[in-house]
Amino acid sequence: MSNKFTRQSTFQVLSGQLLTTLGSPRTSTYVQVDFYGLPLEQLKGRFKTKIVQNNVINPVYSTLKDEPFVIEKIRFPERSVVYIRLMSDRGEQLAHRVLPVHLITNGYRHVILRNAANRPAGPASLFLHIKVDFYVPAAHKALQEAFAEPLKVAIKQEGLSIH
Repeated sequence: MSNKFTRQSTFQVLSGQLLTTLGSPRTSTYVQVDFYGLPLEQLKGRFKTKIVQNNVINPVYSTLKDEPFVIEKIRFPERSVVYIRLMSDRGEQLAHRVLPVHLITNGYRHVILRNAANRPAGPASLFLHIKVDFYVPAAHKALQEAFAEPLKVAIKQEGLSIH
């Protein structure tokens, strides 16, 4: 096994670009993010964006203030995939993309969508913010923060302010 650490990935679907090549200009769409890994880790249908009405040129699905989709405890990233689907409001799949988890990196990404024949769906893409980190149980988050930023934690404990 090449990766001995459990991962945690966070996905935020910010917007779509040029989705008009996938359907009618009056189509309402949303994005669904599924995770497939070990049989007990699969998350299907749990992460969905809001429906954007009648805008397939540049739909905005969320902002950075919205809650992202968090996939915790990815034990075998080499054997896991994230399945991103662009759906119509009637539940039809318009396009998709499958991303191997072990190749996903931090940052903002334009993900080119693919059609049902797994060919690039023209210039249609989704704009995502992705964060990949080590999984830390909730009981150990404070300890991780103390090791990562000891000065900030010490100031917080003493009730001092930086300003």
